[in-house]
Amino acid sequence: MTPTTVSPLTRFLLPVDESEAAGRAVTFAGCLLSALEDRVTGLTLLHVLDGHFLSQHMANIDTRAERVLESDLFQRLRDQHVDEKIRPMLAAYEAELRRLGVTAPVDTLVEDGDVADRIAAVAEEGGFSTVMLGRRGLSQLSETFLGSVTSSLLHKAYHPATYVVGSDTVLEAGGCPFPHVLVALDGSPHSEAALEEAAVLAGCFGEGLARVTLLYVEDGDAEGEALLAGGRARLEAAGVPGGRIASLTREGDVAEAIIQAAADLGASLILMGRKGRSSVADLFTGGVSSAVLHGVAGPTVAVVCGRQEAG
Repeated sequence: MTPTTVSPLTRFLLPVDESEAAGRAVTFAGCLLSALEDRVTGLTLLHVLDGHFLSQHMANIDTRAERVLESDLFQRLRDQHVDEKIRPMLAAYEAELRRLGVTAPVDTLVEDGDVADRIAAVAEEGGFSTVMLGRRGLSQLSETFLGSVTSSLLHKAYHPATYVVGSDTVLEAGGCPFPHVLVALDGSPHSEAALEEAAVLAGCFGEGLARVTLLYVEDGDAEGEALLAGGRARLEAAGVPGGRIASLTREGDVAEAIIQAAADLGASLILMGRKGRSSVADLFTGGVSSAVLHGVAGPTVAVVCGRQEAG
């Protein structure tokens, strides 16, 4: 049963394949988890065998849908493939995590089925706080596929924070993979959760996280100044020196303002809430998170959900 409360950045799910992007996600996770140290309770490396593997062997087995996965021949082929290809890959990724300083328990898991659905199901069933995906990873499929994975994750009753690792992320052992973090605030519980995520990261990386910029996009109200001041106070309470915190106000379309601010500032991580205050701008239904995720490639984008929605 999924826990009703999950502390941020404690239990990680890392879906992987043999792509370069998946390798970047593993290295990113290693840099992050080594800094989080004892906060991390565990990480699971997940590989999903999808229809691509099945199609390679359809000529050799009974193809009636109800019998395909029960076929003895298919099971033997699957097990052989897992033993010869998948488990060595997972072992190599675990070795890389250890090389980078990860000391938390690392588990491996191989699942069968639709990749997006299985990732979402495992994330929910395992009570993971965080899922990390390599941009254009998972067999080098399109951004549409990335959308289906993230959408599957965020339309469940349980919502882990979802990191999509960008191509410009700094990946050095012992270093901070995101020296400049941009946090989008809008007053919603989800953006408050994104701010909390930033506070945890800043506390763990210390001086390695050189700057945190709090962004508010004006939409005709007067709460921006109060939100930015509250965000600054929360970061300072987490030990971030005031000189490393910046506040920024922009006008216009929210997604475009976030994308442009990230480019102007050279932000390496964008933290944002899953929805806006309207509660209808959901990811992959035309919302801000969708536009930002598809509008940037270099920075890592993390979509965070309010903790009270877990369960």
